[in-house]
Amino acid sequence: GRGRGRGREAQARGGGVGDGVRVWRRKGEGSAYDEVRGNGIIRVPPEDVIALLRRGDAETIRTYNPMYDSGHDLEQLDQYTKVSYGSVRAIFPFKPRDTVTRVAERNLPTVGGTALILHAVDHPAMPPRSDYVRAKILRGMHLVQPVANQPGVTNFTFTQQVNAGGIIPAWLMNTLIAQDAVTFVHRLGEAASEQ
Repeated sequence: GRGRGRGREAQARGGGVGDGVRVWRRKGEGSAYDEVRGNGIIRVPPEDVIALLRRGDAETIRTYNPMYDSGHDLEQLDQYTKVSYGSVRAIFPFKPRDTVTRVAERNLPTVGGTALILHAVDHPAMPPRSDYVRAKILRGMHLVQPVANQPGVTNFTFTQQVNAGGIIPAWLMNTLIAQDAVTFVHRLGEAASEQ
């Protein structure tokens, strides 16, 4: 159908991840940046996965995002919505990247589960800095759902569309995110099972 992009299925075994992780990639409408979706079964209860994703300390985040350098929450907008700052290490010859992201947690009773919805915003407490390139999460989501008749198991889906900023071409960013998708779900499963 319209908007359906190239899809591929890849395997990720071990840790808290089930038999396979599926990855899809499609062109972002009106954007050079692709939208990547990954889905896999994590053999950890949904509440443990959500607890892991809520934790904002750098040590925890690095367990599933090893490029993460540092960050902190800038503002709590309401009980379920915050604005967070994060930076990632530089990969030579590129400058390090940083992001300012609105993170909204929403319960989804009609489909079951909890979603963290991510979107780049500007915030006066963290304007762009000359020693970093400001990257933007154009669209992102982490969807954590229980699996019917399988207590202690999570169906995890994420989507991500990122403008890395600077001189990194869109095609390279698209490729890197798609290639890392399986590993990301695998690392998240391992981190949640060790928590």
